Amino acid sequence: MDFYGDTHDFLFKVLTGAGWSEFHASSGNHPDRAFVGFISDAPINGIHISSIGGGPFIDNFTYGSKAPAVVPEPATLALLGLGLLGVPLTRRKAQHA
Repeated sequence: MDFYGDTHDFLFKVLTGAGWSEFHASSGNHPDRAFVGFISDAPINGIHISSIGGGPFIDNFTYGSKAPAVVPEPATLALLGLGLLGVPLTRRKAQHA
């Protein structure tokens, strides 16, 4: 990992039903590397991350699978707004007929 131009190494340990797996992540010859991720077909029961040799640690850590919040499209909101405006107009026409 690269923090302010320095190279840093991390040891990742992941616990699944099969036991602990570990891997080493380092910026090494890639000082622009800033992301490390892993997936597993088995449920992940634990994660242990340690910095090798001290130095900065990790920020913006996410664990789990949470779906992003659904944001309605602008066109959907426009159609909803037009529909809501049309409701009073149809009531007025029905009352006058």
